[in-house]
Amino acid sequence: EHQRWAQAMQEHLRLAAVVNLLLASVRGAVPAERLESSVVEDAEKLCSEHEGLQKPLAVPCEEFFENVIGLSQSMGISLLKSRHPEETGVVVAHYNEDLAWIDSVFDSPKYRVYVYSKGNVEPNITREHKWTKIWNVGREGLTYLTHIIPYYDQFEPNMIFVPGNAWSNEKKRALLRATKAIVESDQLHMLGGFAPAYESSCDAVPGLLDFSISEWCSSLLKDPHADKNVCAMQDSHYANYSEFRAEMLPSYLIGERGNASCPLPISQYGVFATRRENLRRTDIGRYYKMHMSLNWKKNPADGHYMERLWAELLQMK
Repeated sequence: EHQRWAQAMQEHLRLAAVVNLLLASVRGAVPAERLESSVVEDAEKLCSEHEGLQKPLAVPCEEFFENVIGLSQSMGISLLKSRHPEETGVVVAHYNEDLAWIDSVFDSPKYRVYVYSKGNVEPNITREHKWTKIWNVGREGLTYLTHIIPYYDQFEPNMIFVPGNAWSNEKKRALLRATKAIVESDQLHMLGGFAPAYESSCDAVPGLLDFSISEWCSSLLKDPHADKNVCAMQDSHYANYSEFRAEMLPSYLIGERGNASCPLPISQYGVFATRRENLRRTDIGRYYKMHMSLNWKKNPADGHYMERLWAELLQMK
């Protein structure tokens, strides 16, 4: 009994180390060269190299165990939660990217894959999936809404949303690994039904709400080393993120959080997971309104605002 308990605790510890390592890599706390290595191997190495690891039961030393518990609790993750992954829908916003990685990343039959393509290349996926060709407008936010609206009454218990270039982009790949680990460990509900989310500090909230794509691009274009292509977008009808947020969020959420609540959850890079009930707490008419805001230009500035809004829209606190 003691040995089985020790093995179970070691597995929970390893999982927690994996998730924390992934999130650390997103924050830049892990050197870039380590991102290419196996995250699981990194986590196991982290455990095995720590002084005080006891054998043959492989019970981690008290100090290390307490540290991991502290990290996990700060993220809202329970180390003792059983792993019973549920059926999960995966919505892929595809342009012309190579999607061969989908076969290995989402290899379980528990995943139902939906690919929405805006380019001219058919997805090179061998596993079962549903493919839909759509117009090349609205960034990935419109793609996600294109799935949310018709499937409003048919969501899987868990939903993962991911851009097609997630595996070729270091930060997006790290976020996807973290997201998948959280979903497969049945921890998503512990994080308010949405992950991963950045939480801005109270000092940063005013600046976040005042964030303006046009002002940001004006500053960026003054930098001779900056990539000017990122600002090749169509202007927003809204002066800043605060105006977009106030227009798109349901009134009860504005009432719950207020215009300057903190910390304010923010999503980035278009990679996240959420629960079916989180998606359905916003009425379908609100999703239509978001869809209309994005469904007019290839790269609307509103798409960048929408990328930030998903966390606040879907996370339950």
